[in-house]
Amino acid sequence: MPLHALAPTCAAMITHGGAGTVMSGLVHGVPQSAVPHHMYDEPLLASLVAAQGAGVVVDPARVTPEAVRESTRRLLEDPSHAEAARRLRGEVDAMPSPADVARRLARAAGEGGRVDLTRF
Repeated sequence: MPLHALAPTCAAMITHGGAGTVMSGLVHGVPQSAVPHHMYDEPLLASLVAAQGAGVVVDPARVTPEAVRESTRRLLEDPSHAEAARRLRGEVDAMPSPADVARRLARAAGEGGRVDLTRF
């Protein structure tokens, strides 16, 4: 099942902290427990979600079934995490779409709303 179809039915998510997964959770206002791999931007994204109160980070060096269960229990029992995730959903919803950004850039460049993607 695609994550974008499953996420709206979730009260919490357990993730690796990757960009696509984090954004899928944020788009649907779902708090997240992240066990980020120490590569790419996963540790940064997981820590940013946690800093906003919309998630918790489980240290991958100390991950155990009990640690994941406890982090998920915190997300489900403390309503502040869900509230923060819904607030971030509102911020994501307020962002312009990629098509809107492209139109704005084209107008700013004086190209009458057209963008030639072959020039990028």
